[in-house]
Amino acid sequence: WEWEWEPPHVFDPRMEHHSSTFEGLVRHAWIHLGMREPDEAERLCIQALQRVPGHAPCLTIMGRVMFARGKEARARALARASIDRDPNYVGGFVLLSELLEAQGTGLLAGGDLEGAYESYRKILLLDVAAQGGKVPRGAVTGAHYGMGVVMEAAGAEP
Repeated sequence: WEWEWEPPHVFDPRMEHHSSTFEGLVRHAWIHLGMREPDEAERLCIQALQRVPGHAPCLTIMGRVMFARGKEARARALARASIDRDPNYVGGFVLLSELLEAQGTGLLAGGDLEGAYESYRKILLLDVAAQGGKVPRGAVTGAHYGMGVVMEAAGAEP
């Protein structure tokens, strides 16, 4: 028998109707966030949060939207709310560590060694508080490296 190649189905959420289920709203919000469509992701998350207030993954998506828009303080508050709402959900820890790492890098580039050191230290404290490897190893390693760069820039001896 002769086999014919068929092109794979390309998923485009704009071609399908958004699911009326809560899970469908959250899934489509993640998809739109990945497609760099923060307005649509935010709209879907708002609908989902009206159904289930304080849903940790939705809070994380909203935090990522705020981070993309340059509203770091709001993104940090949403990441902390996600962690407070569900300490077992890893997404809030990942987002908060990314925010702190970006803050530390920005402060270091601006010459604020003390502020950068404090941002990196908060990542390590977050890792200790998480008690279970919820903070990505890359973020922890980056925090150690960043603290070393700060100490070297400050003239500390190894």
